[in-house]
Amino acid sequence: LTTSGDYGSDTVITADPIRLEQILLNLLNNAVRFTPNGGAVSLDVAVGTRDIRFSVSDTGPGIPVEEQDLIFEPFVRGKKVRERHEGSGLGLAVAKHLVQLHGGSITVESYPGRGTTFTVHLPQSLTREVLIPLRKSEGNRERTLSAAS
Repeated sequence: LTTSGDYGSDTVITADPIRLEQILLNLLNNAVRFTPNGGAVSLDVAVGTRDIRFSVSDTGPGIPVEEQDLIFEPFVRGKKVRERHEGSGLGLAVAKHLVQLHGGSITVESYPGRGTTFTVHLPQSLTREVLIPLRKSEGNRERTLSAAS
């Protein structure tokens, strides 16, 4: 696993750190699971003026074009995935839901035979409309995650 980033130690994102960790671990776990021995997995972080971007890339087999629109749906697993790997097909659906609860978006870019990149964009500051559902699900606790943490 290689990591890279364009951020300072004073970079702060208002987010639920448990859910942010869940999102990233899900994406990293999938990348490691689907990358063959000798392949590469990377995590890149970039901070914009209003958002922060996390990209998880791998050199695995990629996702067939016809399956890319479906992979964020609950219980959906690609044909090759079903044949070779255990799983429920919930990980990416949960990750997408958590990203959306934070007011962000998640995209996939994949080329069969060359690998896959999942990119998460999150706002650095959460709006009131985003904080309310997070507070309800987390017992009214507001958390701030710092890059220095």
